[in-house]
Amino acid sequence: MEITRNITKNNIKVDKQFLFIGIALSLFLSACTTTKPTAPKRHKNLSYLYNESEAYLHPQYQVYHYSTDSSIVFIKLPFSDLLMRPIENDQKYGFISIHYRQFESLTNNTIIDSSSFNQKVIKDASQKYKLLSFKICTSNLSKTFLSIELTDQLSERTRKDYIEVDRTSLLNRQNLLVKEAATKEPVFGSELLLGHTYSIQSPVFLKRKIFLQEQKPVYEVAFVPYSTERYASLKMKSDTSYLFDDWQITPQKPTMYFLNFDTNIVKGVSLMAYDSISNRLHTPSQLIHPLNYLLSKKEFNLLLQDTNPKFALDRFWLKTSGNVRHAQEMIRVYYGRVATANREFASYKEGWMTDRGMIYLIFGEPVTVYKSETLERWIFGSGDSEQALSFDFEWSRNPFTSNDYRLVRNEAYQKAWAQAIDSWRNGRIYSVAK
Repeated sequence: MEITRNITKNNIKVDKQFLFIGIALSLFLSACTTTKPTAPKRHKNLSYLYNESEAYLHPQYQVYHYSTDSSIVFIKLPFSDLLMRPIENDQKYGFISIHYRQFESLTNNTIIDSSSFNQKVIKDASQKYKLLSFKICTSNLSKTFLSIELTDQLSERTRKDYIEVDRTSLLNRQNLLVKEAATKEPVFGSELLLGHTYSIQSPVFLKRKIFLQEQKPVYEVAFVPYSTERYASLKMKSDTSYLFDDWQITPQKPTMYFLNFDTNIVKGVSLMAYDSISNRLHTPSQLIHPLNYLLSKKEFNLLLQDTNPKFALDRFWLKTSGNVRHAQEMIRVYYGRVATANREFASYKEGWMTDRGMIYLIFGEPVTVYKSETLERWIFGSGDSEQALSFDFEWSRNPFTSNDYRLVRNEAYQKAWAQAIDSWRNGRIYSVAK
């Protein structure tokens, strides 16, 4: 048996002899003229944000504060999500509509600004995604939220997302515009690819002396939900530190880059360099590590130390599932959750290692998600079900990232956790009944 190295989202292939594992800026609008404030319907259940089965559109967003009172919202939308119609010269066209509302908070009804626009998009055979952008007015020392509704007009499929626009700190990822030097396209999120050169610009940072520190990526798996342990305070353990004056980075090894104004203060902006950005599931080690939650410490170490880790990994899934066909389904679901966690919950470490990533990996997609500025509440099952579970994740102030949410742990979770792990280990994909 052999495991392929190229893991793509939601794609498992099994043949007769081998078990193959696979998980399978053109528009700028002036937004500084605000519309008359109106009261939107207060949003409630946001579970679709983490529900791959309900997501037809998969946009990425990046906010950049390019002046003291204005920002750009970049959108990256895969063409594969859109219904396209053919035109001449192997080109295709589609229509996208964007409606956004900017408001004071996730719980406040007051709209600061709103606008709608449509765009015809043209796709050449080689293009994989469309880049869009629009401008909004922002002010220093403030935090607002955007509700962005994207609609593919030809298929009539719509997705709504909620984006935080944060100007409360100078040391903020949104104060940096990171571009891949070769394509001049903006980087979405904080992840960089090894061997690629990136240019960085920032009206805020350019006025100051900036230091760039490097350290190995953090490997810290989340504590189980009923643990009484607490995470240690984060510290910058710099392998290299230097004055950052050429505004370019070319990572050659997995690294956490940390940009700040003072090397004696642990507060700044982090950028993570990996050998793969899409889901980081290409080697046996990368596939084995997320099994940490399912295995005892001894079992996990034996799996890592096996002289043939590819064979050991396939053997684990076949033994757990009972047959190749069921192994196919378990692998698809489990590593699909890992890929989603890495995309949605990555912070100063990979998404599957975080508290939200751990719960998502083992329990799956929550039925209900409530969000506020400082809290996410996930509910599994219905309120009428005895099996219903609720997890609260509190936003944690973190010097490396603004996407760190910590689970409010409770000893009462021990039974539910044991049931979920037992289910996985006995070949049953765990889910809580709706």
